[in-house]
Amino acid sequence: MRFVAIKSKDQQAIQCVHRIPQRLVKNTTALSNQIRAFLGEYGIVIPQGILH
Repeated sequence: MRFVAIKSKDQQAIQCVHRIPQRLVKNTTALSNQIRAFLGEYGIVIPQGILH
């Protein structure tokens, strides 16, 4: 078992600030992939990427 030091409140706050944008990117990617999949079921093919 590995023991780790307890994080300070400042460290936890910084970690939260970094995780929120990562989650937003992950959710945006998942949503765009799902939309592409739904359109693909109807024969509409669009290129990958959020800009298309």
